[in-house]
Amino acid sequence: MKTKYLKRIVAFVIVLSMVFTTVAMAIPFGQAKKMLKNGYSWDYVQKFVKRKGIMKGYPDGKFYENQYVKRADAIVMIDRAFKLSALIDILNRDYKDMFDDVDINEYFYEAIYIAKLLGITKGRGNNKFFPKQSITVEEVLLLIERAMDKNKYFEFDEDIDLWEDYKDLLGKNKNLKDYATRGDIATLLYYVLTGGQYDEESEYDIDDIQLTIEEGEVLRFDDEYDKKDSLVETIEDEVDDLVYVQFTKPSDKNNNFLYYDYDSSSRSNSFVTNKNKYYVDPERKQLDLSKVTIVPKKAGALEIEYLAYDDEGDSYKGLIKITVEEKRGELEDITFTGYENAPISFSISKFKEVFKKEFDYSSNDKISFKLPDKKYGALYFDEDNDGELERNEKIEKDDIFKLKQMNLVYFYPAPDQVDDEKTIEIEYTVEDGDGNIYEGKIKILVKSLLDTLTLEEDDDFGQEVQEYLDEFEGYDFVTILFEKVDKDSDSDLRAGTRSVLGTEISIRRLVSVEFVPGRNFDGTTFKYTVKTNDGLQFIGLIKVEADN
Repeated sequence: MKTKYLKRIVAFVIVLSMVFTTVAMAIPFGQAKKMLKNGYSWDYVQKFVKRKGIMKGYPDGKFYENQYVKRADAIVMIDRAFKLSALIDILNRDYKDMFDDVDINEYFYEAIYIAKLLGITKGRGNNKFFPKQSITVEEVLLLIERAMDKNKYFEFDEDIDLWEDYKDLLGKNKNLKDYATRGDIATLLYYVLTGGQYDEESEYDIDDIQLTIEEGEVLRFDDEYDKKDSLVETIEDEVDDLVYVQFTKPSDKNNNFLYYDYDSSSRSNSFVTNKNKYYVDPERKQLDLSKVTIVPKKAGALEIEYLAYDDEGDSYKGLIKITVEEKRGELEDITFTGYENAPISFSISKFKEVFKKEFDYSSNDKISFKLPDKKYGALYFDEDNDGELERNEKIEKDDIFKLKQMNLVYFYPAPDQVDDEKTIEIEYTVEDGDGNIYEGKIKILVKSLLDTLTLEEDDDFGQEVQEYLDEFEGYDFVTILFEKVDKDSDSDLRAGTRSVLGTEISIRRLVSVEFVPGRNFDGTTFKYTVKTNDGLQFIGLIKVEADN
């Protein structure tokens, strides 16, 4: 479990060093006071801290909530609650500046070390911690408050005030100097971490899992869903030391979508049953939780109710809510090719060609686009059909167009966006006259405007380049800049007696540029950049070959 948390926060920690983040959920404002007002169930508290791995029961099955807690154990509980030790592998492990009375071989060493490193605990003076002394309520409040203050990415309910609320939580007779019990610490952590989720009517111990899939889609419990972890990992996050799961809903007689080890090519597949246990790490002859598979047959809402059991045999009730959407038809890809720094028109004929293979299209069918990343470019709708793409004609997220308007839609590549091999993909959705939805992709290849020009050393260099550029009638080139590609070559480009390499010159001087080969010339390559009168620039290569 520790490794999993480590992976998720490593990106934050590298940047933020000592600042940590917690997996607890933020509490909506006002919920903390609601919890105090309505009261709370001790069963909820006990189940929560056990499920999250903050505290465990004893071998005899009892929790011993009235037992006093040692200072070291209190730090361990807070460490587990806020996942502090998830940082230990990427923070300084030299263990310098540690308390003198905390032995490195003790189970609580790393928890105390990380708490000291983050400034959550400062000991009791003279570099002593006194790990085996009982901790007071006052000390627990201070430790929890510091852990909350350290968090920069978690907004706690502004109503939370442990110093004001602790008597309402722990009892009117509880004083700050009293020793804190297991029940006291469990209650305080439950209050801080789950006050916003408090619901005295809820029959579930675990937050609902919600996902959306299409009818006929196959989703195994070890598949990622909605760009999240798999269902197995999600339940593991909620239940510390998860061992197995039993499903209580759908019932065996009503189950028509929850399978075990589903095979789409088979005519006969087995359903999940209520009596069976599905294990996270199955041994021989045990059923594997990861092979449980959801295959909904039609659109609508489905629910899966389950009991998750930990390694102590405690069970926690949870619910998976599934929204099943109608399956959308998939369309063939449409490909457009254009050049850098120039708009690429969407041809209506290409859309019609793809649509007619799937449905009876009409000119009024509705089309919307998923906007591309702006680093690749933007979509425009030439509303006034003047051929000029203006800023106010840029397509927005919720814009919808009719098929007959596709000739007015353009993709404008980002400046100097060129890739002769990799396409830019734009997803789109079309709705026909009957309300059926289809999805497709537009693939755009943005090529370099200028190909490699090959000349021989005796060619009239400037004249040849000028004639090549004149072929691009739609572009008014005004300047050109030549640079060496082969740095070791001593060949040169000159206008008169002066070298023009590395100097931007007017396009009118291009015809006077001559190629001067170096000694033992056997070929070279130049890069050139031309600019237009409206600020666009294009890059090309000129390869000069030696005469035989």
